[in-house]
Amino acid sequence: MIEYGEYEHKMDSMRNDFSIGDDGKIRHIGGDTIYSALDFHRYIQDWFDDNLSHDLCFKANSERVSDYVIRLVGLSIDDECAMFLKQGSIVQHNGMEVYDLPLSLEEFERETRSISKFISNRDKNEG
Repeated sequence: MIEYGEYEHKMDSMRNDFSIGDDGKIRHIGGDTIYSALDFHRYIQDWFDDNLSHDLCFKANSERVSDYVIRLVGLSIDDECAMFLKQGSIVQHNGMEVYDLPLSLEEFERETRSISKFISNRDKNEG
């Protein structure tokens, strides 16, 4: 279990490493720490707690499906942001896009690091 001081330190670090724009786009803005999907969800929830009057709080959310699956509603990450996350999956755009993140840092090194991204074709008009 994370001690309170350790949790606050991690959230402070994440505030320096990520930003949430008015459009709901979450971007990696600095640092080289790699965070778990669960920590990422906690960071988003803390951001909402700190910005209750922000318009985004009324139309976006991060849902914890499990410790390893985070669903973003009205929020999104890009490939760069996903490169700094591990241990889970990030589901966004109504399930149309899924980032499967590595389970551990041992799976890859920074130089050879890769992520798996699935984009569904289910809403495309075919005809």
